[in-house]
Amino acid sequence: MRLDNENKEGKGEKDWHIFASNVKFIINESRSRSIEYSGIIKKLYPNIFVLQIDGRDTSFSYSDVLTKKIIFK
Repeated sequence: MRLDNENKEGKGEKDWHIFASNVKFIINESRSRSIEYSGIIKKLYPNIFVLQIDGRDTSFSYSDVLTKKIIFK
């Protein structure tokens, strides 16, 4: 995992990205249904983060982690 604190244009703006090779997580859906996925953390924002799951970008809020809707392994 690597953090970049400058964007690629070199303008000096803070641009935090996490590059992860493969992250495993469980998404707890309704009732007792939970599915395990493998994906990549694409972007981080103040209120949400974006995961790439099976080639599609999906956003989650940090409250999903706090309420255990999504659990990282």
